[in-house]
Amino acid sequence: MRIPGKNKMFVQGVAVVLCVLLLGSGNTILLAQDAAPAQEAAPAEEDAPKLSNDQLDSLVAPIALYPDPLLAQTLVASTYPLELIQLQQWLAKNPTLKDKALADAVAKEPWDPAIQSMAAVPDVVKRLADDIQWTTQLGDAFLDNQGDVMDAVQRMRKKAEDAIRGYPGVKRDVIHEHEEMGEKSYIAAIVVGALALGALVRWRRAPIPRGVGLGSLAGAAVVSGMMAYTALLGGRVRHTEVRPGATDADATTIEPRRVRPGAPRPE
Repeated sequence: MRIPGKNKMFVQGVAVVLCVLLLGSGNTILLAQDAAPAQEAAPAEEDAPKLSNDQLDSLVAPIALYPDPLLAQTLVASTYPLELIQLQQWLAKNPTLKDKALADAVAKEPWDPAIQSMAAVPDVVKRLADDIQWTTQLGDAFLDNQGDVMDAVQRMRKKAEDAIRGYPGVKRDVIHEHEEMGEKSYIAAIVVGALALGALVRWRRAPIPRGVGLGSLAGAAVVSGMMAYTALLGGRVRHTEVRPGATDADATTIEPRRVRPGAPRPE
């Protein structure tokens, strides 16, 4: 069941914090009783059947590897499937809008801020809007039980990590270093972008101070460097030759992979 109006906005605001911290929260069930003591309370509307872990895993699989901030943003946006379609159509009609012009234009639309913020990630908008049935199911599951959805995300991340175990030279610490750097780069990009946008709004009718402009440029350079380093770390996951201090043993060492009894062993 969807939660309309301000209550829904409140739940979703809390949900963002829960997602970034990867915490779950339980649902509260309210039972209404008839005031007359002689009559039994009317049966409450039946809840939709709870999704199994396998169903939840399949549901979150396409987005499970997103950085935590983008994952939280995507999950909240999935609770507005109609608005996502409208946003996709709006983006198609305004392909030349970028940066501040895009933010200013989308802010004028009568959409929830969760949808407006998605204008900065059109590829994710396309993924969500192109499969609206999946998006609706994802949003419903997220509203019904955020904790179960986040547990499914963690399971899928673990499966993705296990999937590359057993390849030559693949090491868990290298994977984690890449993941952590990716999250830091994403957060840094958001912070620098927000500060630059704030400067444009603050001095919209006056020249931007030289120090502010240089600071924004420096921040953009730092973010670019962080993203480049993230890409390098991603290459090191599979290419041992670009790791500092790599040896021949690194290129031939195979970490053990757990194999289910009776399952064929990997070549």
